[in-house]
Amino acid sequence: MYKAAAIAIAFLACALCGMQNAERLERHARLLRLLLNATDRLSATLMRTKKPLITLIQTMENLPSATLFEHYASELNKGKTSQMAWDDTVIWMKLQADYASMQENEIEALRSFLSSLSTTDGAQLQEAIEQAHKTFESLLEQAEEQSRRKGKVYRTLGLICGAALAILLL
Repeated sequence: MYKAAAIAIAFLACALCGMQNAERLERHARLLRLLLNATDRLSATLMRTKKPLITLIQTMENLPSATLFEHYASELNKGKTSQMAWDDTVIWMKLQADYASMQENEIEALRSFLSSLSTTDGAQLQEAIEQAHKTFESLLEQAEEQSRRKGKVYRTLGLICGAALAILLL
């Protein structure tokens, strides 16, 4: 009786580990999709209005990725430069579970996007926004592909390891 319970627990533990790793990859892709949508919305709002950057960032509050923009805005409100505010936001992001999966190239793309928003020249701003959009789309495609490919591997390995452990316990 106890042996059967141990086998079931071992199998489930391995399978759940594989599924949890696959879910982590899917959450990462969802985060990038949310950031892409948020940056698109911020860009569109910026092109329609002449509001200051801080005001625009504060309007991002109703988006799922709002906490990132709220923190960045609060750092700007403290009188910090865009670069200093972003550096502090990156430190904050690394401590947050939702953003911990972001890689350095993704953080750099977001920093580049936010710093481009302070550009006053309309043509340069539009070019920077288009470049940021392409970058975020590329990062999102990579994350989704990785999620599909590695997610399957993690799930399969979890099940195989669980089955192997169950067989060993028999």
